Amino acid sequence: LGSAFIEIEADGRRILFTGDFGNSPSVLLPEPEEVKGIDYLIIESTYGNRTHESDTQRRVELERAVEDAASRRGTLIIPAFATERTQDILFLLNQMLAEKRIPDIPVFVDSPLAIKVTKVFEEYPSYYREEIKKLYLSHPHLFQFKKLRLTESVEDSKRINDVPQPKVVIAGSGMMTGGRILHHLRRYLGDSKSIIVVVGYQAAGSLGRRLLEGETRVKILGDGIDVRAEIRKISGFSAHADNPQLFSFVEQTRETLKRVFVVQGEDAEALHLVGEIRDRLGIPALAPMLHDVVEFS
Repeated sequence: LGSAFIEIEADGRRILFTGDFGNSPSVLLPEPEEVKGIDYLIIESTYGNRTHESDTQRRVELERAVEDAASRRGTLIIPAFATERTQDILFLLNQMLAEKRIPDIPVFVDSPLAIKVTKVFEEYPSYYREEIKKLYLSHPHLFQFKKLRLTESVEDSKRINDVPQPKVVIAGSGMMTGGRILHHLRRYLGDSKSIIVVVGYQAAGSLGRRLLEGETRVKILGDGIDVRAEIRKISGFSAHADNPQLFSFVEQTRETLKRVFVVQGEDAEALHLVGEIRDRLGIPALAPMLHDVVEFS
């Protein structure tokens, strides 16, 4: 479960590629491992110039979104990536219901892939962080609750429309570029009682980014939709570490680092992290462009 670093040892040099650097603290998974003795670091920068909400704040904002959708008798739409984001949200909703902090309304996971990944999470509790492992021993159904419905078939997905509001729908794709989420957006984006909560990174040009940027009319599956639903963002659920976490990781490996390559970020984010590494740590850093070639000497 989770993501992994790739370490290459060659000709007496150690090169580390972070891939997606996980956001900490994770709802379910342990902290990233400490890595020492790296010569060259290739690090992502999706949120290279931003700071996420705290763990407490992201939980409060999710709770508030459910409460608001329920009080308005609207639909809470959560476009979520199938891996980890969906499981995080299901776990927290289950916890909030057990503590009677949110109203008991129907929740649908309308993503066959997310349903399959949730089953994988259920099968490997040994990978959870210690606190969640202990909870699992006494409450093994971490992602299941009374009014949860997993809609694998197209027919089951369509029947969500027949369920009266209020309700919660979790569906993919996370950036709203395809998948079943588009059908729900076409139905509820024009509903002023409904709320769309964005919980993951939205690439430039994606429907999710355009909604966050305030577009008031969008085209979905060929239909023009006036945006009347409320659009909210909770960045604390992102799978990507924020600026303080990325910088801290570079800092802990600074003793042996010869150079840092900042990748996987838009220009502003990548260049901000490059400047911070150079200025605060005195380590050579750059954000390579497509087709650039670098030789390790």
